[in-house]
Amino acid sequence: MDGEGIRLPVNLVECGSIDFTRTLIRSSDHLAMLPIHAVAADVSAGFIKALPLDVSSLKRNIAVVFRENAPLAAVSQDLIRCIEETGQALTQA
Repeated sequence: MDGEGIRLPVNLVECGSIDFTRTLIRSSDHLAMLPIHAVAADVSAGFIKALPLDVSSLKRNIAVVFRENAPLAAVSQDLIRCIEETGQALTQA
């Protein structure tokens, strides 16, 4: 059993395709951990039920790597600004 008091499944399926995984859980009693943005439409339509799980252990740092002496294009600067703003918002949530 894990920390939530739930027994781990006996039959496991590992898949790298989100579309296949969505199809599998829509047509069976399988469970999957997927990003909400990938299944939001299925959840809204009632095809998939999202379970409330504490996934704080999945939070991790990211890094943006770029050359120090190479100027960034405006679109790259916008991306870095967006990542920074999103990260700040997530740490305050």
